[in-house]
Amino acid sequence: MTTLVTGATGFIGARLVEELLRRGERIQVLCRPSSDTSNLTDPRIRIFRGDLASAEDVREAMHGSDRVYHLAALAKNWARDEADVRRINIEALRTVLDIAHECGVNRVVYTSTIMTYGPSNGAAVTEDTVREVPAETLYEQSKRDGEEVVEDALRRGLDVVVVHPTRVFGPGKLTEANSTTILIRQYLNGTWRTVPGAGDAVGNYVYVRDVVRGCIAAMERAERGRHFILGGANLTYAELFELLAEAGGKRRVLLAVPRTLAKLFAQLELAVGKLGLREPAITPAWVDVFYSDWICSHTRASREIGYEPMPVEDALAETVAWIRGVRAGEALS
Repeated sequence: MTTLVTGATGFIGARLVEELLRRGERIQVLCRPSSDTSNLTDPRIRIFRGDLASAEDVREAMHGSDRVYHLAALAKNWARDEADVRRINIEALRTVLDIAHECGVNRVVYTSTIMTYGPSNGAAVTEDTVREVPAETLYEQSKRDGEEVVEDALRRGLDVVVVHPTRVFGPGKLTEANSTTILIRQYLNGTWRTVPGAGDAVGNYVYVRDVVRGCIAAMERAERGRHFILGGANLTYAELFELLAEAGGKRRVLLAVPRTLAKLFAQLELAVGKLGLREPAITPAWVDVFYSDWICSHTRASREIGYEPMPVEDALAETVAWIRGVRAGEALS
């Protein structure tokens, strides 16, 4: 079995490659020329350098592949050029699906996001939830548009399954895609000292290894065209920080930050970004995301593909141990 993985140098993609290798698969990856591939040294991995929006590059990397996991995306808080986000999250997706159809690939598993469904409105978000509010962020909108590209590919006969991870955390590269683990590390170090509002906004938190297992289960067991939320525990910020205090043995005093103050700070950060001084730490749109409820249900994934996330307490304990360097062979990156 030969599998193409895009986004293989990213947070989730790197862990997916590890698990596929453990299962005996041969891996082909398509990376940007500038990507750090130091995690892709196994001789069963064949590395291609190129542009995901280039049909020629994608065709070369996909040749001989039976299956494709498409995880590559621009998952950033802010982008100076909105065209960059659309190029990667929409146009590159279209290219990958077009070439997969051309090459006769058996199945593509596309990693979207829970954000395409929008925040919860008193009831848990499911795969049947109809979004009632406009997209808050450019990333959110680009991933929604990407799902329209998927629907078009399905109409043309391609076998595609879509997974929607929630807030993913765990061992791996400390990039924006792994921002929850960055928060955990900062809390343990005593450099995270705030909580949004009263701490009662709910998010759904899922361990990276559960997401990887969910992606593989979707590839192996799902019906064509299905969508699956890959989630974990629904927690308020107060509950999350209490679990972190227990897992890390350190309880921090946190300052409640009203939404209005957070929005003011975000406006200033956005201005800094537009002036070209540096990327903003947060934008007003993302403040609204973090102050909203994102209660989610993974019932369909459990019922149809056997997805069962590990208890969040255990996942947090493993993450804290990794951050502290307890686990042999692990290092912050």
